[in-house]
Amino acid sequence: MTVSQVLTNLRVNTLPNITTQRQMGDDDLINIINEGIFTLHGLFNIRFEQAIVLVPAFRTTFKINSSDPNVIMASYSKLAECSIKAEYKSKSELLKAAIELDKNLKESILLDNNLQNKDIFKTRHDQVMKILSISSDDPRDSFIINQENVFAIDQETLFFPHIKEGDILYVKYKPKPTLCLVSALDEELDLPDTLLDVLYSFVTLKIITGLSGIEGIRQFYPSVLSAYNQEIQKAQASGAVIPQSWEFKDLKGFI
Repeated sequence: MTVSQVLTNLRVNTLPNITTQRQMGDDDLINIINEGIFTLHGLFNIRFEQAIVLVPAFRTTFKINSSDPNVIMASYSKLAECSIKAEYKSKSELLKAAIELDKNLKESILLDNNLQNKDIFKTRHDQVMKILSISSDDPRDSFIINQENVFAIDQETLFFPHIKEGDILYVKYKPKPTLCLVSALDEELDLPDTLLDVLYSFVTLKIITGLSGIEGIRQFYPSVLSAYNQEIQKAQASGAVIPQSWEFKDLKGFI
């Protein structure tokens, strides 16, 4: 569903029931919607991505973001793009292609050339919301953050005390969602339609607590909070998003 459609639904079906401010501006509503999108991406298994860490000599600390030259972000989507654009026969060829893409991405002469099609260099969902797991090609390796063979310096920075040159590490993460912009109301909401009722309940709850004052909170808050929790439970029970049992535990490099 587009952002514009969500705004319309809120103004028609939600705002009249909880506030007299039916003409709440797009900016205010979109701020609340974005807070809801971020919250629901944290609560549910909506999307997984993977970064590939290519270990050079004398490095043990890596930033899981696109600024690190030895980290390939959003490898599921990037390598899928590679496989569509060219006929790579093996995982090693796909990996080599992705490495070459990252090298080319840093060539200013290419980026400045308006005649060059740069679509293949675009990656989506390459900002880490939460690191979920780490693995390698060696089944004997075990990585548990802050317990075994890897330490989190911050949300994006990982220290591996025992890795060696040539190792390849796979960092599975939950990416940050794409948030709404007032200037892009026709864009698709970065949330599955199966979670729209949860989003509407979240927006209702935020408006009640933010705009209704003490009397409004006393009147609406208990039932609105209960409705929000019920929508979360319904979404979990109905399999509205990726079930926990379907997590991509064994996939490395590409899908």
